[in-house]
Amino acid sequence: MLRNYFKIAFRNLSKNRLYSLVNISGLAICMASFITILVYLNYELSYDKWAPSLKKVFKVSLQENQDIRRGTPAPLASFLKQNYPNAEAATAINPDGDFQSLLSNGKKTIYQTGVVTADSSFFNVFPYKLVKGNVSTALNAPNAVVISEEVSRKLFGDADPMGKPIKIFNAIDGIITGVMREPDGPNQLNAQLVMRDLYEKSNMFWENYSYQTYIKLNQPVA
Repeated sequence: MLRNYFKIAFRNLSKNRLYSLVNISGLAICMASFITILVYLNYELSYDKWAPSLKKVFKVSLQENQDIRRGTPAPLASFLKQNYPNAEAATAINPDGDFQSLLSNGKKTIYQTGVVTADSSFFNVFPYKLVKGNVSTALNAPNAVVISEEVSRKLFGDADPMGKPIKIFNAIDGIITGVMREPDGPNQLNAQLVMRDLYEKSNMFWENYSYQTYIKLNQPVA
């Protein structure tokens, strides 16, 4: 019976080739578009799902009239931590995003995206795991630098990078105090290298809007 159905369908397709071609092509295009959109949406919705605690992390923005400012005052993070009861932690960062930064270990030089300047509270907000180093103290020193596994491989190969010097932007000398594990999924913040802000104290004034503020809440809000 099923074989007869296939024969009848094939004969109908053969008799109306142009009509069948248009219909089959349209169906194929629709299916391909649907699958493409589904894959794209699945990828977009998977951002920042690699750690449950990210549900409690929010970026703080300031509204002026109808405009939303991307930058926030430098002292805002510490102010929120001290004065907002629902704040578990807060950090002020300055990410370079897709800018290609020059990194060197004295023997090898690379260009790398994802360089982030941050205060010592960075890992209290963002739940990166360290495969080397202590996440609680990794950014305590003023010249501390934490790199990703990818940057470690590029600069040091299989060698242990802990305690070794690194030069950033061909101007800033740092010491590697940790190596971050790669997140298990897409991440909005591209952090391949996190370094302690050398100018944290001198930049700490309310008129300085060059920082981005992130806050981790004790209890998420709707």
